[in-house]
Amino acid sequence: MAEVSGPELGGVVPAEVIAAHPLLGHLSGELRGALSERVKVRQLIPGEAITREGSTATRWYVLVEGLVRVSRTRPDGGQEVLGRLKPGALFGCMGVCDGQPRSSTTAAIGPSRCLEFPADLLLGAPRTLEGRLSLALRAVLAVAMNMQLRAANQRLYVIGRRMFGESTAEYVKETEGGWVQPD
Repeated sequence: MAEVSGPELGGVVPAEVIAAHPLLGHLSGELRGALSERVKVRQLIPGEAITREGSTATRWYVLVEGLVRVSRTRPDGGQEVLGRLKPGALFGCMGVCDGQPRSSTTAAIGPSRCLEFPADLLLGAPRTLEGRLSLALRAVLAVAMNMQLRAANQRLYVIGRRMFGESTAEYVKETEGGWVQPD
């Protein structure tokens, strides 16, 4: 993993990525600036893990370039691919929010870059810039997780229809939240 720092990180300008993001871009300029100062860019090689199932969540991410595979361990020890993330996806936030171990592993499919946000951004003291940022980020993560839950519900609906031999053509579409169904 290569981490880079500075206003332009490995060709990626965090402030621009944050401003253009459909959820983070709604933050005020002051909050986006404070957030940009705390972010790191990770440059990933194919197969490199970003998060590991069962590990403690200390960071969350926004995929900037490339694709990321989401998988979890089957009871027999093999890996089951749950899906892929595309640029713009916000991920790794469940464990950050609930304190539980990570529920899946994420790994770069090809050369990729992501912004890495420390979990302590969610712990700012009230009535401070950090506190306002923390509150705003909690709202962003709530919306992101809601979008992911809706996408999961859509996938479950499609699976259920297929189990009973019903058509799914009108229901299969690219989902919200940067998630792409597995191959």
